[in-house]
Amino acid sequence: MNSYWGKNFTRRSMLRSSGKLVAAAGLVGATSQVSRFSPEARAEVLAKAKAFQDRPVTITAIQPVSPTATSDDYGIAFQEVYNRFMDAYPEIGVEFAYSPWEEYTQSLSVAIGGGNAPDVATWIDDQRIPSLAANGFLRTVNDLAAADGMDLAEIDPVALSSNTFAGNVYGLPYYWDDRIFYHNTDHFSEAGITTPPTTWQEAVAMGEQLDIKDGDSYARIGYIPLSPAGGPGAGGNSYLFLYGWQNGGRFVSDDLATVTVNDPAIVEALAWCVEVSDKYGGAEEQANFIAQAARGTNPFLTGSVSMMTQPTGFGVGSVDASEAPVNWAVSASPYNTTPATWSGVLSTALPVGSQHPDEAWELAKFMASPEIQTYFAETLAWIPTRRALWETIPAFATDPELIVGLAEFSNTHIRPPLPNSQELWDEVLRASDAALYHQASPQEALDKANEIIQAGLDKYLLNS
Repeated sequence: MNSYWGKNFTRRSMLRSSGKLVAAAGLVGATSQVSRFSPEARAEVLAKAKAFQDRPVTITAIQPVSPTATSDDYGIAFQEVYNRFMDAYPEIGVEFAYSPWEEYTQSLSVAIGGGNAPDVATWIDDQRIPSLAANGFLRTVNDLAAADGMDLAEIDPVALSSNTFAGNVYGLPYYWDDRIFYHNTDHFSEAGITTPPTTWQEAVAMGEQLDIKDGDSYARIGYIPLSPAGGPGAGGNSYLFLYGWQNGGRFVSDDLATVTVNDPAIVEALAWCVEVSDKYGGAEEQANFIAQAARGTNPFLTGSVSMMTQPTGFGVGSVDASEAPVNWAVSASPYNTTPATWSGVLSTALPVGSQHPDEAWELAKFMASPEIQTYFAETLAWIPTRRALWETIPAFATDPELIVGLAEFSNTHIRPPLPNSQELWDEVLRASDAALYHQASPQEALDKANEIIQAGLDKYLLNS
Protein backbone atom coordinates (compact mmCIF):
# COMPACT_ATOMS: atom_id res chain seq x y z
CA MET A 1 0.00 0.00 0.00
CA ASN A 2 1.18 3.49 -0.76
CA SER A 3 1.55 6.06 1.96
CA TYR A 4 0.44 9.63 1.47
CA TRP A 5 0.13 10.73 5.09
CA GLY A 6 2.04 13.81 6.20
CA LYS A 7 2.96 14.71 2.64
CA ASN A 8 2.35 18.14 1.20
CA PHE A 9 1.42 17.89 -2.44
CA THR A 10 -0.45 19.65 -5.18
CA ARG A 11 -2.36 18.16 -8.05
CA ARG A 12 -3.87 19.53 -11.21
CA SER A 13 -6.64 17.01 -11.52
CA MET A 14 -9.86 17.39 -13.42
CA LEU A 15 -13.20 15.70 -13.50
CA ARG A 16 -15.95 15.31 -16.01
CA SER A 17 -19.23 16.76 -14.81
CA SER A 18 -22.29 17.11 -17.01
CA GLY A 19 -20.14 16.45 -20.05
CA LYS A 20 -17.56 19.08 -19.19
CA LEU A 21 -14.06 19.01 -17.78
CA VAL A 22 -13.83 20.99 -14.55
CA ALA A 23 -10.49 21.87 -12.96
CA ALA A 24 -10.22 20.38 -9.50
CA ALA A 25 -8.06 23.32 -8.41
CA GLY A 26 -11.18 25.44 -8.72
CA LEU A 27 -13.09 23.25 -6.29
CA VAL A 28 -12.84 24.61 -2.77
CA GLY A 29 -11.12 22.14 -0.49
CA ALA A 30 -10.48 19.58 -3.21
CA THR A 31 -6.91 19.04 -2.07
CA SER A 32 -7.32 19.59 1.64
CA GLN A 33 -10.11 17.33 2.81
CA VAL A 34 -8.11 14.12 3.26
CA SER A 35 -6.70 13.67 6.74
CA ARG A 36 -3.07 12.56 6.94
CA PHE A 37 -1.07 10.78 9.63
CA SER A 38 2.18 12.56 10.34
CA PRO A 39 4.94 10.45 11.93
CA GLU A 40 4.00 12.04 15.24
CA ALA A 41 0.32 11.17 14.80
CA ARG A 42 1.24 7.60 13.88
CA ALA A 43 3.36 7.26 17.00
CA GLU A 44 0.55 8.72 19.10
CA VAL A 45 -1.96 6.17 17.81
CA LEU A 46 0.38 3.26 18.55
CA ALA A 47 1.29 4.62 21.98
CA LYS A 48 -2.35 5.01 22.89
CA ALA A 49 -3.01 1.40 21.89
CA LYS A 50 -0.44 0.24 24.42
CA ALA A 51 -2.25 2.14 27.16
CA PHE A 52 -5.34 -0.01 26.63
CA GLN A 53 -3.72 -3.27 27.74
CA ASP A 54 -4.87 -5.50 30.60
CA ARG A 55 -8.61 -5.09 30.11
CA PRO A 56 -11.02 -7.54 31.78
CA VAL A 57 -11.93 -8.93 28.33
CA THR A 58 -9.71 -8.83 25.24
CA ILE A 59 -11.17 -9.66 21.85
CA THR A 60 -9.13 -10.58 18.81
CA ALA A 61 -9.88 -8.67 15.60
CA ILE A 62 -8.40 -10.03 12.37
CA GLN A 63 -7.73 -7.99 9.22
CA PRO A 64 -5.22 -8.07 6.34
CA VAL A 65 -3.44 -4.90 7.46
CA SER A 66 -0.85 -4.26 10.14
CA PRO A 67 -0.63 -1.16 12.37
CA THR A 68 3.13 -1.40 12.72
CA ALA A 69 4.08 -1.36 9.02
CA THR A 70 5.29 2.16 8.24
CA SER A 71 3.84 1.92 4.72
CA ASP A 72 0.43 0.71 5.89
CA ASP A 73 -1.78 3.66 6.69
CA TYR A 74 -4.90 1.52 6.68
CA GLY A 75 -3.52 -0.34 9.67
CA ILE A 76 -3.01 2.90 11.59
CA ALA A 77 -6.54 4.01 10.75
CA PHE A 78 -7.90 0.69 12.03
CA GLN A 79 -5.85 0.98 15.20
CA GLU A 80 -7.30 4.43 15.75
CA VAL A 81 -10.81 2.95 15.37
CA TYR A 82 -9.97 0.27 17.91
CA ASN A 83 -8.62 2.97 20.24
CA ARG A 84 -11.89 4.85 19.97
CA PHE A 85 -13.82 1.66 20.69
CA MET A 86 -11.70 0.95 23.75
CA ASP A 87 -12.29 4.53 24.91
CA ALA A 88 -16.04 3.92 24.68
CA TYR A 89 -15.91 0.41 26.22
CA PRO A 90 -13.51 0.51 29.21
CA GLU A 91 -13.99 -3.20 29.97
CA ILE A 92 -12.98 -4.42 26.49
CA GLY A 93 -9.56 -4.55 24.88
CA VAL A 94 -8.96 -5.19 21.17
CA GLU A 95 -5.98 -7.22 20.01
CA PHE A 96 -4.80 -6.71 16.43
CA ALA A 97 -4.49 -10.00 14.49
CA TYR A 98 -3.01 -9.96 11.00
CA SER A 99 -3.42 -12.31 8.05
CA PRO A 100 -2.08 -11.59 4.54
CA TRP A 101 -4.88 -10.86 2.08
CA GLU A 102 -4.02 -13.77 -0.22
CA GLU A 103 -4.28 -16.16 2.74
CA TYR A 104 -7.22 -14.51 4.45
CA THR A 105 -10.01 -16.96 3.55
CA GLN A 106 -7.84 -19.97 4.32
CA SER A 107 -6.61 -18.45 7.59
CA LEU A 108 -10.15 -17.81 8.76
CA SER A 109 -11.43 -21.20 7.64
CA VAL A 110 -8.61 -23.11 9.32
CA ALA A 111 -8.87 -21.08 12.54
CA ILE A 112 -12.64 -21.40 12.77
CA GLY A 113 -12.68 -25.07 11.77
CA GLY A 114 -9.90 -25.83 14.26
CA GLY A 115 -11.71 -24.21 17.18
CA ASN A 116 -9.35 -21.25 17.35
CA ALA A 117 -11.57 -18.58 15.80
CA PRO A 118 -10.79 -14.88 16.14
CA ASP A 119 -13.60 -12.99 17.82
CA VAL A 120 -14.32 -10.69 14.90
CA ALA A 121 -13.19 -10.19 11.31
CA THR A 122 -13.15 -6.43 10.79
CA TRP A 123 -11.97 -6.42 7.15
CA ILE A 124 -13.70 -9.00 5.01
CA ASP A 125 -14.92 -8.46 1.48
CA ASP A 126 -18.00 -9.43 -0.50
CA GLN A 127 -16.11 -12.21 -2.29
CA ARG A 128 -15.48 -14.13 0.92
CA ILE A 129 -18.61 -13.73 3.03
CA PRO A 130 -20.95 -15.98 0.99
CA SER A 131 -18.41 -18.83 0.86
CA LEU A 132 -17.65 -18.62 4.58
CA ALA A 133 -21.36 -18.38 5.41
CA ALA A 134 -22.20 -21.40 3.26
CA ASN A 135 -19.61 -23.44 5.14
CA GLY A 136 -21.11 -22.48 8.48
CA PHE A 137 -18.15 -20.35 9.54
CA LEU A 138 -20.02 -17.08 10.23
CA ARG A 139 -22.78 -16.07 12.62
CA THR A 140 -25.89 -14.34 11.33
CA VAL A 141 -26.25 -10.72 12.39
CA ASN A 142 -29.78 -9.82 11.28
CA ASP A 143 -31.18 -11.45 14.42
CA LEU A 144 -28.66 -9.61 16.60
CA ALA A 145 -29.49 -6.31 14.90
CA ALA A 146 -33.22 -6.85 15.42
CA ALA A 147 -32.70 -7.65 19.10
CA ASP A 148 -30.72 -4.40 19.55
CA GLY A 149 -33.13 -2.27 17.54
CA MET A 150 -30.50 -1.66 14.85
CA ASP A 151 -32.14 -0.70 11.55
CA LEU A 152 -30.27 -2.46 8.75
CA ALA A 153 -32.32 -0.43 6.26
CA GLU A 154 -29.98 2.47 7.03
CA ILE A 155 -27.28 0.55 5.12
CA ASP A 156 -27.47 0.71 1.35
CA PRO A 157 -29.40 -2.35 0.11
CA VAL A 158 -26.86 -3.20 -2.60
CA ALA A 159 -24.01 -3.17 -0.08
CA LEU A 160 -26.10 -5.17 2.40
CA SER A 161 -26.98 -7.74 -0.27
CA SER A 162 -23.28 -8.56 -0.57
CA ASN A 163 -23.46 -9.76 3.04
CA THR A 164 -26.71 -11.66 2.56
CA PHE A 165 -26.80 -15.40 1.96
CA ALA A 166 -29.80 -17.76 2.00
CA GLY A 167 -31.98 -15.03 3.46
CA ASN A 168 -29.67 -14.15 6.35
CA VAL A 169 -27.22 -11.27 6.83
CA TYR A 170 -23.72 -12.33 7.85
CA GLY A 171 -21.87 -9.03 8.17
CA LEU A 172 -22.22 -5.29 8.62
CA PRO A 173 -20.78 -3.45 5.60
CA TYR A 174 -19.09 -0.12 6.36
CA TYR A 175 -17.18 0.63 3.13
CA TRP A 176 -17.59 0.36 -0.57
CA ASP A 177 -16.08 1.79 -3.71
CA ASP A 178 -16.68 1.71 -7.40
CA ARG A 179 -14.49 1.75 -10.49
CA ILE A 180 -13.88 4.99 -12.34
CA PHE A 181 -11.63 6.00 -15.22
CA TYR A 182 -8.31 7.80 -14.73
CA HIS A 183 -6.33 9.55 -17.46
CA ASN A 184 -3.03 11.41 -17.55
CA THR A 185 -3.89 15.03 -18.33
CA ASP A 186 -0.42 15.88 -19.62
CA HIS A 187 -0.61 13.04 -22.15
CA PHE A 188 -4.03 14.25 -23.25
CA SER A 189 -2.75 17.79 -23.72
CA GLU A 190 0.23 16.58 -25.76
CA ALA A 191 -2.08 14.62 -28.06
CA GLY A 192 -4.66 17.40 -28.32
CA ILE A 193 -7.37 15.29 -26.66
CA THR A 194 -9.82 17.44 -24.71
CA THR A 195 -12.41 15.00 -23.37
CA PRO A 196 -12.12 11.46 -21.94
CA PRO A 197 -13.61 8.47 -23.77
CA THR A 198 -17.17 7.39 -23.11
CA THR A 199 -17.18 4.15 -25.12
CA TRP A 200 -14.80 1.21 -25.54
CA GLN A 201 -14.19 2.19 -29.14
CA GLU A 202 -13.24 5.75 -28.16
CA ALA A 203 -10.91 4.45 -25.44
CA VAL A 204 -9.04 2.23 -27.91
CA ALA A 205 -8.84 4.99 -30.54
CA MET A 206 -7.55 7.52 -28.02
CA GLY A 207 -5.12 4.94 -26.72
CA GLU A 208 -3.59 4.64 -30.16
CA GLN A 209 -3.12 8.43 -30.26
CA LEU A 210 -1.34 8.27 -26.91
CA ASP A 211 0.97 5.34 -27.68
CA ILE A 212 4.70 5.99 -27.97
CA LYS A 213 7.00 3.42 -29.57
CA ASP A 214 10.71 3.01 -29.06
CA GLY A 215 11.80 0.91 -32.00
CA ASP A 216 9.79 -2.31 -31.86
CA SER A 217 8.80 -1.79 -28.23
CA TYR A 218 6.34 0.50 -26.53
CA ALA A 219 7.67 3.24 -24.29
CA ARG A 220 4.11 4.23 -23.46
CA ILE A 221 0.77 2.51 -23.92
CA GLY A 222 -2.39 4.54 -24.16
CA TYR A 223 -4.93 1.99 -23.02
CA ILE A 224 -5.36 -1.73 -22.37
CA PRO A 225 -8.61 -2.91 -20.76
CA LEU A 226 -7.52 -6.22 -19.23
CA SER A 227 -4.24 -7.63 -17.95
CA PRO A 228 -3.36 -11.10 -16.65
CA ALA A 229 -4.29 -11.61 -13.01
CA GLY A 230 -1.66 -10.79 -10.41
CA GLY A 231 0.88 -7.99 -10.37
CA PRO A 232 0.56 -4.35 -11.47
CA GLY A 233 -0.99 -4.78 -14.89
CA ALA A 234 -1.59 -2.14 -17.52
CA GLY A 235 -5.34 -2.78 -17.36
CA GLY A 236 -5.78 -1.57 -13.81
CA ASN A 237 -8.21 -2.95 -11.25
CA SER A 238 -10.97 -3.90 -13.66
CA TYR A 239 -11.15 -7.63 -14.45
CA LEU A 240 -13.67 -9.33 -16.75
CA PHE A 241 -16.56 -8.65 -14.37
CA LEU A 242 -16.50 -4.97 -15.31
CA TYR A 243 -16.44 -5.55 -19.05
CA GLY A 244 -19.06 -8.29 -18.92
CA TRP A 245 -21.49 -5.91 -17.22
CA GLN A 246 -20.54 -3.07 -19.57
CA ASN A 247 -21.53 -5.28 -22.48
CA GLY A 248 -24.89 -6.21 -20.97
CA GLY A 249 -23.74 -9.61 -19.66
CA ARG A 250 -24.96 -11.50 -16.61
CA PHE A 251 -22.76 -13.85 -14.58
CA VAL A 252 -25.58 -15.69 -12.79
CA SER A 253 -29.36 -15.95 -12.92
CA ASP A 254 -31.57 -13.86 -10.64
CA ASP A 255 -32.33 -16.86 -8.42
CA LEU A 256 -28.58 -17.57 -8.05
CA ALA A 257 -29.12 -21.12 -9.28
CA THR A 258 -27.69 -20.98 -12.81
CA VAL A 259 -24.18 -19.79 -13.65
CA THR A 260 -23.91 -17.80 -16.88
CA VAL A 261 -20.28 -16.67 -17.08
CA ASN A 262 -20.33 -17.94 -20.69
CA ASP A 263 -23.14 -15.52 -21.53
CA PRO A 264 -22.52 -14.48 -25.18
CA ALA A 265 -22.14 -10.86 -24.06
CA ILE A 266 -19.37 -11.85 -21.63
CA VAL A 267 -17.65 -14.01 -24.25
CA GLU A 268 -17.76 -11.03 -26.61
CA ALA A 269 -16.32 -8.76 -23.91
CA LEU A 270 -13.42 -11.14 -23.27
CA ALA A 271 -12.76 -11.46 -27.00
CA TRP A 272 -12.54 -7.66 -27.23
CA CYS A 273 -10.10 -7.53 -24.30
CA VAL A 274 -7.91 -10.15 -25.98
CA GLU A 275 -8.03 -8.28 -29.28
CA VAL A 276 -6.77 -5.08 -27.66
CA SER A 277 -4.11 -6.95 -25.69
CA ASP A 278 -2.87 -8.61 -28.86
CA LYS A 279 -2.37 -5.23 -30.51
CA TYR A 280 0.35 -4.65 -27.91
CA GLY A 281 2.00 -8.03 -28.32
CA GLY A 282 -0.22 -10.05 -26.00
CA ALA A 283 -0.04 -11.01 -22.34
CA GLU A 284 3.66 -11.88 -22.29
CA GLU A 285 4.65 -8.58 -23.85
CA GLN A 286 2.48 -6.79 -21.31
CA ALA A 287 4.59 -8.41 -18.58
CA ASN A 288 7.80 -7.28 -20.30
CA PHE A 289 6.40 -3.77 -20.64
CA ILE A 290 5.59 -3.60 -16.92
CA ALA A 291 9.06 -4.82 -15.98
CA GLN A 292 10.87 -2.39 -18.26
CA ALA A 293 8.85 0.75 -19.03
CA ALA A 294 6.93 0.80 -15.74
CA ARG A 295 9.85 -0.48 -13.63
CA GLY A 296 7.73 -3.16 -12.04
CA THR A 297 5.17 -0.84 -10.47
CA ASN A 298 1.71 0.35 -11.47
CA PRO A 299 2.36 1.84 -14.92
CA PHE A 300 -0.04 4.75 -14.46
CA LEU A 301 2.13 5.99 -11.60
CA THR A 302 5.18 6.18 -13.84
CA GLY A 303 3.38 7.73 -16.81
CA SER A 304 3.85 4.51 -18.81
CA VAL A 305 0.10 4.03 -19.31
CA SER A 306 -2.15 6.97 -20.10
CA MET A 307 -5.59 5.61 -19.14
CA MET A 308 -6.62 3.08 -16.53
CA THR A 309 -9.65 1.86 -14.57
CA GLN A 310 -9.23 1.87 -10.77
CA PRO A 311 -11.35 2.08 -7.61
CA THR A 312 -12.15 5.49 -6.18
CA GLY A 313 -9.29 6.76 -4.05
CA PHE A 314 -6.58 5.60 -6.42
CA GLY A 315 -5.67 9.16 -7.38
CA VAL A 316 -5.05 10.67 -3.97
CA GLY A 317 -4.06 7.39 -2.32
CA SER A 318 -1.59 6.10 -4.92
CA VAL A 319 -0.88 8.56 -7.74
CA ASP A 320 -0.41 11.63 -5.56
CA ALA A 321 1.41 9.52 -2.97
CA SER A 322 4.06 8.32 -5.42
CA GLU A 323 7.56 9.78 -5.50
CA ALA A 324 6.88 11.71 -8.69
CA PRO A 325 3.10 12.20 -8.99
CA VAL A 326 1.62 12.56 -12.45
CA ASN A 327 -1.28 14.86 -13.22
CA TRP A 328 -4.58 13.08 -13.63
CA ALA A 329 -8.31 13.44 -14.15
CA VAL A 330 -11.30 11.18 -13.64
CA SER A 331 -14.48 10.32 -15.50
CA ALA A 332 -17.04 7.54 -15.70
CA SER A 333 -15.70 4.28 -17.13
CA PRO A 334 -16.27 3.91 -20.87
CA TYR A 335 -18.68 1.12 -21.82
CA ASN A 336 -19.97 -0.75 -24.84
CA THR A 337 -23.73 -1.33 -24.57
CA THR A 338 -24.52 -0.60 -20.93
CA PRO A 339 -23.13 1.99 -18.48
CA ALA A 340 -21.74 -0.07 -15.60
CA THR A 341 -19.25 -0.06 -12.80
CA TRP A 342 -18.66 -2.50 -9.97
CA SER A 343 -18.12 -2.16 -6.27
CA GLY A 344 -16.09 -3.93 -3.66
CA VAL A 345 -17.63 -4.01 -0.17
CA LEU A 346 -15.79 -4.33 3.15
CA SER A 347 -17.64 -5.54 6.23
CA THR A 348 -17.28 -6.73 9.79
CA ALA A 349 -18.31 -10.35 10.33
CA LEU A 350 -18.55 -12.62 13.38
CA PRO A 351 -16.79 -16.00 13.15
CA VAL A 352 -18.50 -19.00 14.70
CA GLY A 353 -16.71 -20.12 17.87
CA SER A 354 -15.80 -16.69 19.23
CA GLN A 355 -14.85 -16.78 22.91
CA HIS A 356 -16.37 -13.33 23.38
CA PRO A 357 -19.41 -13.13 21.06
CA ASP A 358 -21.19 -10.27 22.85
CA GLU A 359 -18.12 -8.03 22.89
CA ALA A 360 -17.38 -8.91 19.25
CA TRP A 361 -20.87 -7.83 18.27
CA GLU A 362 -20.35 -4.48 19.99
CA LEU A 363 -17.22 -3.89 17.91
CA ALA A 364 -19.05 -4.92 14.72
CA LYS A 365 -21.78 -2.36 15.40
CA PHE A 366 -19.17 0.26 16.25
CA MET A 367 -17.38 -0.31 12.92
CA ALA A 368 -20.63 0.32 11.02
CA SER A 369 -21.64 3.35 13.10
CA PRO A 370 -22.01 6.81 11.53
CA GLU A 371 -19.02 8.05 13.57
CA ILE A 372 -16.60 5.44 12.22
CA GLN A 373 -17.91 5.49 8.66
CA THR A 374 -17.40 9.27 8.70
CA TYR A 375 -13.90 8.84 10.14
CA PHE A 376 -12.92 6.43 7.35
CA ALA A 377 -14.41 8.79 4.76
CA GLU A 378 -12.50 11.81 6.05
CA THR A 379 -9.28 9.89 6.67
CA LEU A 380 -9.05 7.42 3.79
CA ALA A 381 -11.61 8.83 1.31
CA TRP A 382 -13.68 5.68 1.77
CA ILE A 383 -17.35 5.77 0.81
CA PRO A 384 -19.80 4.97 3.63
CA THR A 385 -22.49 2.35 3.12
CA ARG A 386 -24.82 4.68 5.04
CA ARG A 387 -25.88 6.92 2.18
CA ALA A 388 -27.38 9.45 4.59
CA LEU A 389 -23.80 10.40 5.53
CA TRP A 390 -22.76 11.41 2.03
CA GLU A 391 -24.24 14.91 2.27
CA THR A 392 -22.60 15.51 5.65
CA ILE A 393 -18.99 14.98 4.51
CA PRO A 394 -17.52 18.13 2.86
CA ALA A 395 -15.05 16.23 0.66
CA PHE A 396 -17.90 14.41 -1.07
CA ALA A 397 -18.94 17.71 -2.65
CA THR A 398 -15.43 18.79 -3.65
CA ASP A 399 -13.19 15.78 -4.29
CA PRO A 400 -13.12 14.86 -8.00
CA GLU A 401 -12.83 11.10 -7.47
CA LEU A 402 -15.68 11.02 -4.99
CA ILE A 403 -17.94 13.21 -7.12
CA VAL A 404 -17.57 10.91 -10.12
CA GLY A 405 -17.68 7.77 -7.98
CA LEU A 406 -20.87 8.74 -6.18
CA ALA A 407 -22.54 9.66 -9.46
CA GLU A 408 -21.72 6.20 -10.84
CA PHE A 409 -23.27 4.25 -7.97
CA SER A 410 -26.57 4.08 -9.85
CA ASN A 411 -24.76 1.84 -12.36
CA THR A 412 -22.88 -0.33 -9.89
CA HIS A 413 -22.80 -4.12 -9.54
CA ILE A 414 -21.41 -6.51 -6.94
CA ARG A 415 -20.06 -9.98 -7.52
CA PRO A 416 -22.90 -12.52 -7.21
CA PRO A 417 -23.17 -13.82 -3.59
CA LEU A 418 -22.90 -17.51 -4.47
CA PRO A 419 -21.98 -20.12 -1.86
CA ASN A 420 -18.92 -20.83 -4.01
CA SER A 421 -18.19 -17.13 -4.56
CA GLN A 422 -14.44 -17.68 -4.15
CA GLU A 423 -14.58 -20.30 -6.90
CA LEU A 424 -16.51 -17.90 -9.12
CA TRP A 425 -13.76 -15.31 -8.72
CA ASP A 426 -10.93 -17.78 -9.23
CA GLU A 427 -12.41 -19.40 -12.33
CA VAL A 428 -13.33 -16.13 -14.04
CA LEU A 429 -9.75 -14.92 -13.58
CA ARG A 430 -8.39 -18.26 -14.74
CA ALA A 431 -10.54 -18.11 -17.87
CA SER A 432 -9.44 -14.54 -18.57
CA ASP A 433 -5.78 -15.54 -18.34
CA ALA A 434 -6.29 -18.58 -20.54
CA ALA A 435 -7.78 -16.37 -23.25
CA LEU A 436 -5.17 -13.61 -22.90
CA TYR A 437 -2.36 -16.16 -23.20
CA HIS A 438 -4.16 -17.93 -26.09
CA GLN A 439 -4.31 -21.20 -24.19
CA ALA A 440 -8.01 -21.33 -25.11
CA SER A 441 -10.47 -19.23 -27.05
CA PRO A 442 -12.68 -16.90 -25.00
CA GLN A 443 -15.62 -19.23 -25.61
CA GLU A 444 -13.70 -22.35 -24.59
CA ALA A 445 -12.22 -20.69 -21.52
CA LEU A 446 -15.57 -19.39 -20.26
CA ASP A 447 -17.38 -22.63 -21.08
CA LYS A 448 -14.91 -24.50 -18.88
CA ALA A 449 -15.22 -21.92 -16.11
CA ASN A 450 -19.00 -22.09 -16.29
CA GLU A 451 -18.95 -25.87 -15.97
CA ILE A 452 -16.68 -25.81 -12.91
CA ILE A 453 -18.58 -23.02 -11.11
CA GLN A 454 -21.96 -24.62 -11.86
CA ALA A 455 -20.77 -27.97 -10.54
CA GLY A 456 -19.68 -26.30 -7.31
CA LEU A 457 -22.98 -24.48 -7.01
CA ASP A 458 -24.99 -27.65 -7.76
CA LYS A 459 -23.12 -29.49 -5.02
CA TYR A 460 -24.16 -26.91 -2.50
CA LEU A 461 -27.77 -26.73 -3.72
CA LEU A 462 -28.06 -30.52 -3.60
CA ASN A 463 -26.88 -30.64 0.01
CA SER A 464 -28.79 -27.60 1.28
